[in-house]
Amino acid sequence: MITKTEIGTLTEDTRISPVFISFEDGQRCSIKMNFGDDISYISSFNDTTVDFFVLAATVYTLDRYFPRKKAFDSWTRNFSINIPVSNPRDWNKNKQLLERCLSFLTGDIWNTDFYEKHQTLFSQSGLPFLPYQGIKLVSLFSGGLDSLIGSINSLENSKKEPIILVGHHDPRISGVKADQLNVLDALEPYYGNRIIPQLISIGPETGYETTFRSRSILFISLGLLFSNSLGEDLPLLIPENGTISLNIPLTPSRTGSCSTRTVHPTFLKFLMEFLQSVEINNQIINPLSGLTKGECVTNCLNLQALKDAVRFSSSCAKSGHTRTWIRRDANQCGRCMPCIYRRAALHQINFDIQPYGRDICSGEVDPDSAYLFADDFRACLSFLKRNPTKNQIMQELLANGRLETDRLDVYAQTVVRAMEEIRCLIKDKGSDEIKRKAGIM
Repeated sequence: MITKTEIGTLTEDTRISPVFISFEDGQRCSIKMNFGDDISYISSFNDTTVDFFVLAATVYTLDRYFPRKKAFDSWTRNFSINIPVSNPRDWNKNKQLLERCLSFLTGDIWNTDFYEKHQTLFSQSGLPFLPYQGIKLVSLFSGGLDSLIGSINSLENSKKEPIILVGHHDPRISGVKADQLNVLDALEPYYGNRIIPQLISIGPETGYETTFRSRSILFISLGLLFSNSLGEDLPLLIPENGTISLNIPLTPSRTGSCSTRTVHPTFLKFLMEFLQSVEINNQIINPLSGLTKGECVTNCLNLQALKDAVRFSSSCAKSGHTRTWIRRDANQCGRCMPCIYRRAALHQINFDIQPYGRDICSGEVDPDSAYLFADDFRACLSFLKRNPTKNQIMQELLANGRLETDRLDVYAQTVVRAMEEIRCLIKDKGSDEIKRKAGIM
């Protein structure tokens, strides 16, 4: 699929230009953008980070727009994209670094080409920019448990300084922004006006693909708009526990591009190499790397704030699929791997008290069922019963994506500890049948 991204013309009453993607068959799709009511800050955005944002928004839109089931192998799509940038010479010179990064992230084939842009995305006039005083930190904020912990830790460490929390939500997916706002409201009594939220809506006007492999590059591009505008030495934090970032395939069928790589260390390495090649030099740091979700919870620097806010956070990968839930008023399914890691983590501080759509411990998810909603739990139990050694886990991590060999032992140990947390949850709360299938009895 050959596409061209185009930036429209600013009018007197608009501050953000329309952005369209044109396809080789003559069709066109618009990228919907809403940066909120107070957008005086946009006049400070650097041209190069804006170019990267347009690229990332294009990638995310195409990822959502074209269903994988229509690909030749029902997975791998082939994209050739043309993107407007300020300095096409530098971008074209380094595009192989970008294509490697995108292919690793989404499992698709990406060919990129860059041409000189003639329109400005953001208005630069009539928008007085009042720089935030004392800000030394920008962090991504998804509304999930890890980003909640990352936000609390950053606020506790900085003591008096404000931080910017950058959130993204897709305009066609309900609930995400509400989760983010509810978490922020719960943190307000502890941190007041030290939290500066920027909750931004970006996504296609239409689209059906639900794997969301490219969301992280869009999320990072939004964070870089803010961190870079405040200084090239200002890091961008992307708090994500080490187990999820590695996302070890629990069964052979989950190996390779079918396993998500949103904050995989290799993806971040590839991305940083490309960004530096086009002179975006802000460091991208995962402060929770190497920690299990349970360790993130137990090491949170304000457990009371965490307990007050955690019920509003969402870790679920399938929160919109409520048809098979027993408790449809719950806000998380309880049987996807993110939910299982979440329950096991909160169990570490005796705070596994939330209702879930289905309870994996009591037998509400039958691992022998042919239903798709049992897949994650079945794979998890199989992995626990197989109980691979650290060396076997190291080999499986390598098979799932390139990793630095000098960190491989650390990564494998993280997986071992994470699986022990799930064992602890099942041992303490699971039925005898579930324990047997996990190899615990």
